[in-house]
Amino acid sequence: MIVNDLDINNFLTMKQAHVNLNNRGLVLISGVNEDDKSTDSNGAGKSTLVDALCWCLFGVTARGVTADEVVNDKINKDCSVTVKIADNDDVYEITRYRKHSINKNIIKVVVNGVDISRPTNAENDDLIQKLVGMNENIFKVAVYCGQDNMPYLPALTDKQIKELIENAAGISELQNAYELARIQKSGHSATSTALTLKVSDIEKEIDSLQMNVRLAQAKVDQWEDNRQLEIQLRTQEQTDAVNRFTAEIDKFKMDFQDDVTSQIDVVSKELQKTQSLRDDYEQKTIAANSALFACDSLANVINDKKMDIEHLKEEIAAIQTGLKDKCPTCGRTFSEADIETSVSSLYLEINKLNQEIVDDDLDLRKLHKDYEEKKQIRDEAKNKLPDTSALTQELQRLNTIKLKKSERYNQLSEMKSFLQQQKLKIDNLKNSVNPNIASLQSINSMLDTKKQELIDTKENAKEIYKQMTIDDNLIAIFSPSGVRAHILDVITPFLNCRTNKYLSTLSCGNLTAEWNTLNTTKSGVVKEKFQINVINKYGASNYKGLSGGEKRKVNLACVLALQDLASARAKKSFDLWIGDEIDNALDETGLELLMSVLHEKTQEKGTVLIISHNDLKDWISQNIVVTKKQGVSTINE
Repeated sequence: MIVNDLDINNFLTMKQAHVNLNNRGLVLISGVNEDDKSTDSNGAGKSTLVDALCWCLFGVTARGVTADEVVNDKINKDCSVTVKIADNDDVYEITRYRKHSINKNIIKVVVNGVDISRPTNAENDDLIQKLVGMNENIFKVAVYCGQDNMPYLPALTDKQIKELIENAAGISELQNAYELARIQKSGHSATSTALTLKVSDIEKEIDSLQMNVRLAQAKVDQWEDNRQLEIQLRTQEQTDAVNRFTAEIDKFKMDFQDDVTSQIDVVSKELQKTQSLRDDYEQKTIAANSALFACDSLANVINDKKMDIEHLKEEIAAIQTGLKDKCPTCGRTFSEADIETSVSSLYLEINKLNQEIVDDDLDLRKLHKDYEEKKQIRDEAKNKLPDTSALTQELQRLNTIKLKKSERYNQLSEMKSFLQQQKLKIDNLKNSVNPNIASLQSINSMLDTKKQELIDTKENAKEIYKQMTIDDNLIAIFSPSGVRAHILDVITPFLNCRTNKYLSTLSCGNLTAEWNTLNTTKSGVVKEKFQINVINKYGASNYKGLSGGEKRKVNLACVLALQDLASARAKKSFDLWIGDEIDNALDETGLELLMSVLHEKTQEKGTVLIISHNDLKDWISQNIVVTKKQGVSTINE
């Protein structure tokens, strides 16, 4: 698969650019940042070309930028990147838009001039991955070696190295398959147990239903016998009830011949005649009680005034004896004149109250006289009241008879209603349908359903058992000792071969590295164990003891080997390789050795892009210069 052309519009700092990538050989991408002289080439936008390619294919840049963040800040619209790729006889043209005036945020995929774009961007993303034969993660490992995603591999933990190898070799998918198989086995096992229990339960239900069928049939027969018997019994009950009702009617007529209601009216009228005398007595009683209340109220007033006089006398004594020597209002000490004035004032108040008491006593005697007069009038009215006890008793007697008559009438009404209900029940019995027939039919239907359910459940149990056998095979295949162990057996020599090939060139044969991916325990169990051991002929015996430049060489060799593994795993080869500032921390000798590796990589890939802020023009003849001015980057070849 060959990347032919890359067209960029308003992407990140790049306003517009066209780059041909078909079989370019070794190409240097350098930068000039005219906006910030202190940074030299940093910030010029050298990595924008790689970011544009990655974003066009996968919707995210190599450095993780996505969505509207990729749109040029100056233009703020009409962002697009187009990649043209040749794959055998097919030519792909993939264009991704963002904040575009016409195409908005869509993705277009054209193959051999035919638009095969899908309705949604998610569907187009899947389509692009199938066309190029890789996803974003594989791209970042197999095609792009960036400064931000190139960790120091030998210094990583077992877990970290494992993740890198699994991603590069696709073993993580096998691990997922292993875990999925175990989950499926657990689920199928639980299902099998449930089905076994279900078969047992259904068989019990069938036995129970068969017993219910026999019982239901017996109920059908018994109901028919009971209906005839009940019709006979209810008919006889109705005959007996009619006879009792007739006798009760006759007895009712004899017991209640007299009209009690008219007698009640006569007695009530006699009692009504005495009502005016009772009303008069009640009114006079109220008047007498009111007069008595007035007497009591005035007597309480007189007593309160007598208590006030006693309090005034106590105050005079306090002033005269000196117990009270200050004015309660202003706090000034009493003089003799003040004492005399105060005592005189208090005596006046006492005299006033005494006079009021005398007046109140006169009023009280009048009130007592009025009360006695009204009491006498009340007593006279009471004596005029006639004795109505006999009439009251007679009225109670007549009302009792009336109540009994009403109760007896209600009883007869209930008897009549009962007779009507009995007749209705007899008619319903004669016309009723045996209810047990429907129950019998229902039970037979349930029995047929359960028999079929038993057959189906047993078939499902057989299928689940077959699936469990498949699960066991899958677990064995995808376990650490299965296919994964086999793959790691192949991967490990590959990584060692490729790493030491690169390292031999970079270190002139002084350094070697060994990848270890599996370890066998004392008990013979194969377990995954990931580590990289480094051997130095003329220096430190481990990675930690190496110099900075040596560590850089070892790490670069490991990264390149890991990329070769990922590239080999890719469904389609990609005739392009990108190294982003991989020359950092290398001296001139190290750079020269690196160039040798890169030239080999060029023979393999066709096009190798090296992004660097170092001057590599002595080793790389082709140079793409990215210049940033006033916030906008342009390219010049």
